[in-house]
Amino acid sequence: MPIPVRRVSMADERKLRLLVRAMLDHPDLSDRAPLAAVEAFAPGHPLVEVAVLLASETGRDLERLAEALSLEARSLLFEIAVEESPPGGIESAARALEDLERWLNAREERERQRELTSRMREGDADIAALLREKQMTREQAQARWHPDDGDPRLRGVSTR
Repeated sequence: MPIPVRRVSMADERKLRLLVRAMLDHPDLSDRAPLAAVEAFAPGHPLVEVAVLLASETGRDLERLAEALSLEARSLLFEIAVEESPPGGIESAARALEDLERWLNAREERERQRELTSRMREGDADIAALLREKQMTREQAQARWHPDDGDPRLRGVSTR
């Protein structure tokens, strides 16, 4: 049974297109692409289909890749492949993948916080457990975004 395509906004589709473009221009970065998070964000989306196959062995050969894609995904692949913009450097592509992963993680964190808040409003039986879970998810997100808050340089404090 096919997975229903999740509709995404134009801004979100631009992020997915950037992912595919970075993977096309720099296949060596495919292993750094946040594919699991992208699949969870937009399951069944044709650009996700392209990204997943680009990261596979099939993705190394564009002809085989095109044959393995659905018609809509193939069309999007060709559209992105022939764009007029010059390929960016590998550093900027790596940064774009990191930014996408950070954005996806932050989005997932916001959704989780909203879900917990909603459960609290509904009168879930154990408010204390929900508050602990909410605090724990915030701490995990903060640790992911700011790996060492103990470092004064990261807080803007002078070390002199």
